[in-house]
Amino acid sequence: MFRTDLAIVTPSYRPDLERCKTLCASVERFVDPEIEHVLIVPRRDRAAFAPLANERTRIVTVESILPMATLQLPFQRRWWLTACSMPVRGWILQQLTKLSAVNAVKTDAIMFADSDLVFIRPFTSDRVWHDGKLRLHRVPGPPPHPTHERWHRDTGKMMGLPESNWYGADYIGQLVTWHCDTVRSMLDHISKNTGKNWARLMANMLHLSEYMLYGIYVEHVLEGQGHEYVEQDLCHCSWHHEMRTEADIDRFFNQPLGPEICAVLMQSNLGIDPERYANHIERLGEQHAPA
Repeated sequence: MFRTDLAIVTPSYRPDLERCKTLCASVERFVDPEIEHVLIVPRRDRAAFAPLANERTRIVTVESILPMATLQLPFQRRWWLTACSMPVRGWILQQLTKLSAVNAVKTDAIMFADSDLVFIRPFTSDRVWHDGKLRLHRVPGPPPHPTHERWHRDTGKMMGLPESNWYGADYIGQLVTWHCDTVRSMLDHISKNTGKNWARLMANMLHLSEYMLYGIYVEHVLEGQGHEYVEQDLCHCSWHHEMRTEADIDRFFNQPLGPEICAVLMQSNLGIDPERYANHIERLGEQHAPA
């Protein structure tokens, strides 16, 4: 039996299959075996991912969990068709998929793990649950980029909040956790406030951040109910590091990691040699493997 308090969710697709294999191997090695791992992939990619399914890893299709009919354009991964919107960019469809991920699980909470993330230390659900409250990644301060202001402004309108370009914090990170009932109440709140079906509304948007939606809803609508704000990330992520040279990459992997770090993410679009990447990950795994 799997635990009911948490499931790990990974939206992925065929170009990220090899990275996803590495992630799945690290889940098998480091994550509590009672935590289910759910891979969400386009229907046409399911066969490619099928070998990754086992007793703890389940594969679900994007089309089966979205609240509307969708069709991925033939020979085109970047665009999807729906009956209720203009063609939807893959980036927006990915946000809709994450918001619909609660339809794929029967747990209290989900934690997102990107395909290019690798666990390097033991992980159990008490890393994200404390005294009945779920971890919410929240970094207070000014907006790190103008795009984040647009996400805040659009989210505030959907939530019916006082108009603002910035609500005081950023919620984007790795191994982000959501309470499933909170996601459902958030989507219902957006539909009632806008008078539009949330999925149809967002399918017609050009800019959207699912993590901003959830974070702003929890903090400014629910006033933090059921959550614990945590600024420190659980993942050593390449987003915030200079990664232009081989020396930069070595420096990233050789940095001392705090005790809270249980995973590493190296963006797949950085072009690091797969064998070299695998050697770095193997070394970190050996350093932090359970005794």
